[in-house]
Amino acid sequence: MELVLPNNYVVIDEEEMMYLDGGAIYIPRWAITGAITGAAYAALAAAGGGGLQLVLASYGLRSALVAGIVKGLGVLGIHIGNAFANTVIRSIASAGIGAGADWIFTNIIDGWDGRRDSQLRIG
Repeated sequence: MELVLPNNYVVIDEEEMMYLDGGAIYIPRWAITGAITGAAYAALAAAGGGGLQLVLASYGLRSALVAGIVKGLGVLGIHIGNAFANTVIRSIASAGIGAGADWIFTNIIDGWDGRRDSQLRIG
């Protein structure tokens, strides 16, 4: 038996279905992970960088050793070494915070609305 539709049926695509889905508000993944990342940076700033210093405590000994070697090479070497080390450490810390925010969204927040679709439905 073949499916027969009435003459006045309308074909709608997925985006239109989402629009007609009860007027709910969807918050995208990037907005939530951005808020989590911002909160993590604010917490580190409020702690005076103490949290970051705790995580990177082993870096202090290496930094002192590197600084001693670089001092032997001259003042220019110190400036280049410090700038490079700060850039690398900040990049590593930033990547860790971003990955943590993404993990929190994927494993905790995304399923709150009953669907794992990289967005949170409110309403």
